[in-house]
Amino acid sequence: MTLASPRSIIGVLICLLISPLATAKPVNHVVLVWLKAEISVEQRNTIMQAGLQLQNIPGVISVHTGLPVASDRAIVDDSFSFGITIELPDANAINSYLEHPIHVNYVATHIKHSAEKLLIYDF
Repeated sequence: MTLASPRSIIGVLICLLISPLATAKPVNHVVLVWLKAEISVEQRNTIMQAGLQLQNIPGVISVHTGLPVASDRAIVDDSFSFGITIELPDANAINSYLEHPIHVNYVATHIKHSAEKLLIYDF
């Protein structure tokens, strides 16, 4: 019987250890927000700026907020007030992100009372 060389055993172990890392793909949590008509531009800007604090949640890779780009194309919906994109390390991170106190507080303080409509996409 021939035994595997230490070098090949180490190679197999390394592959086993890094394979979950190689298959985990970042997930984008995209939120489009339609604000109530009475929300001012200043209030909108404050809400968008406050959204950047979501970067402080463990596991969050990046946070971006932005205004819609005006378009004449019928297929483009530019009717929302602003969007926010949160990049997470993988799909397993979504629930812990949503339950984190910083996220819960942001939604309660800035979104619930001012948003008329939300659309959320995770991909």
